[in-house]
Amino acid sequence: MKLLRRAALVLPVLAATVLAAPGVTPASAAQYAPMEMRSRLGSFECTGYAGLDNHNILGKDADIVAFVMGDHFKAPGLPARKVGNGSGNITWRQPSLGVSGQTWLDSLKWLGALLDNTTDNDSAEVWPHGRTYSDAEMQQHYARAVTVTKDWIKDNPRWEQTDPRGSGQAPVASAGHRLQFLLCLREATGDQAWLDQAIARHVKFFIGKSTSSSADGQTYSLPSWKPPAPWPVWKGTNNIGLDQSLGVLGAACALGRQDWYDVAIRRIGKHANVVYDSQGVDNEEAPAYSSYNFSLWSKTLERLQECGGSKENKVAERLSKAIEFITDAHNPSGMLEELGDTHGGDQGIIYGTTAEYAATQGTVGPVPAQRVGVFDGANGGYVFGRSGWGTDRPFAKESFYSLRFGNPRLLHGHDDHTSVTYWARGKQILTEGGHGGYTKSAYRDYLLSPAAHNVVTATAPFDWQHGATKLVSAAPTAAGDAYVVKDTQYAGVTRQRSVLAVVAPQPDVMLVADTLTSKARHRYDQLWHLGTDFVAGVTGGTVSATSGDTTATVVPVVLPGKAAPSVEVERGQTSPYQGWTSPALYQRVPVSTAVVSTTASSTILLTAVIPSAAGSAVSASAVASPAGGWDVTVATGAGNVTAHLSASGILSR
Repeated sequence: MKLLRRAALVLPVLAATVLAAPGVTPASAAQYAPMEMRSRLGSFECTGYAGLDNHNILGKDADIVAFVMGDHFKAPGLPARKVGNGSGNITWRQPSLGVSGQTWLDSLKWLGALLDNTTDNDSAEVWPHGRTYSDAEMQQHYARAVTVTKDWIKDNPRWEQTDPRGSGQAPVASAGHRLQFLLCLREATGDQAWLDQAIARHVKFFIGKSTSSSADGQTYSLPSWKPPAPWPVWKGTNNIGLDQSLGVLGAACALGRQDWYDVAIRRIGKHANVVYDSQGVDNEEAPAYSSYNFSLWSKTLERLQECGGSKENKVAERLSKAIEFITDAHNPSGMLEELGDTHGGDQGIIYGTTAEYAATQGTVGPVPAQRVGVFDGANGGYVFGRSGWGTDRPFAKESFYSLRFGNPRLLHGHDDHTSVTYWARGKQILTEGGHGGYTKSAYRDYLLSPAAHNVVTATAPFDWQHGATKLVSAAPTAAGDAYVVKDTQYAGVTRQRSVLAVVAPQPDVMLVADTLTSKARHRYDQLWHLGTDFVAGVTGGTVSATSGDTTATVVPVVLPGKAAPSVEVERGQTSPYQGWTSPALYQRVPVSTAVVSTTASSTILLTAVIPSAAGSAVSASAVASPAGGWDVTVATGAGNVTAHLSASGILSR
């Protein structure tokens, strides 16, 4: 299995003279020479730079080395900017970058291009890009990386005292990545006293006051924080904690510190016990982080073997299962579905696997075997279903849906339980809030909340920690894929959602029946966030919008003897927030949200979501069934779809 990893550096013997570019002062007259980071504990290779060293972050033909040498910086989702004076003197406080951008700046990993790029572009066909750097030029690059790193140390003399909760948290929030960078800098430029001191200082921060196992849960707090509150020294069993532990492991192997090694191995082992369940689903609750965790754990297993010969067999066995989960989480656009802290530009390529096939829309890689993935293990709570994998119709034209359930929100999850998303006819029919970044705000609160998802909300107190959403049944068949989920996350209210997804080669339709049960009367709002291509209106109690050759229609089905719900469309509202999505970091895009509402103690809301050819006549209706319950007919313009809704609110075919 071919994994994503950073290739080892192979650099020529360096010249004896450093040539300074205009305006650039070399950090010292010393020559920088790559070295293997090895001690009696083993060896450790640079873990890479999180993609910040890749020229593609700027554009296909960009010269990222010249860009960084000019003190320019580019973070994912943000425009490029100059952050220094052109000579390595950086202005480290850049509030307009937001929390994520500022954290990447302080990680120093954006300097990675100066350490591992031996040509000015990966593409040798593009002139002047593809030119190999001379030894003297490489020395200039190393010198600049050293200069900027020393500038960060000088300008952040008390970085450990930073409040880790506020908008200025970057010096602490980025510390795990920065320790990894310092190790990469040592590998590229050789051991230097100041650098080893900086590495040791970071390790001390992560280990805390004691190396004992009982101290792994230790916290710290400073009076200068407002308000003071305990904060964990080690971030624990999540990707941030693993980045910290991986840095401590590297420092132990580079500097030969057995005590550091013992701490790193112990913490990595604790994380390994919980990170993946038996189906390969990780504990982060967002497909983008599943992809990131796969890469991070692949690196970790390699480094454990190289440094001390340790193995984490349980994780190694479950990484292959993780590929299956990451594969299934891709939608027809080739991107990971926007669940949790995942945005529309996240892609989970794992070369040589089915995940590569999914990410390249069927261009490269082996074809996945399963049409439907039901992930209901310890970390699970996902259904991903589709009409196929691009073998019978174009990949981008396949139908796709997701359904969320499982444990209460954790780490990078959202309050999206019972929510569905939906693709058909090459369009995103139903979207969700997405991921707009981590800056705390009313908008971030909205993206996390049920209001940003395709769920039923109630005018009862919501407690995201109150119980799990249970998958009651799952029955994907050729006739239609049927699921039932149930929870009590609204106080005193039981929500049951029955989903029936009918996909090609049959006419596309999604039927959803929400059964709400309570002793008290509540307003129930059934929310449907249409894709960004659609600007919807309401006609006769039906919501519809057309984009290109496709119409998306939301039809509330009135059951015989029941009152019709009210229907309206909310789009781009800010007080409170409703009708928004973030398809990329720092982006806010208005979307038409159909709100189907009723006030009752207990009720059933039945809705058909119909993707059809533009101009088609569509409808949905229900009649009492001789067998009890109701028989439902949906006219899609491409044929009728029939289903049965039981008196208890369960859909079937």
